[in-house]
Amino acid sequence: MYGRVIFIQGLIWLGYYMIIYFSPHDHVDYKIVLFLVFLYLNWTVSFQLLKREKELLILLFITTSGSFIMDILLIAIG
Repeated sequence: MYGRVIFIQGLIWLGYYMIIYFSPHDHVDYKIVLFLVFLYLNWTVSFQLLKREKELLILLFITTSGSFIMDILLIAIG
């Protein structure tokens, strides 16, 4: 069950980073709003699958942190 939720959250974050990649000239304000929209989307989709807020918060924190770490690594490499 958790693997499926982590996979779906990863796909949602992949969509976020694809949109950021294809719109490099956007202002930082728009990127922050977009991040909050994707965070809310991640929350609602995952809550429909898990129905447990404590575990959802832990998984959301892990996938969000992992996506930021991957973003930092990709910026450092490229």
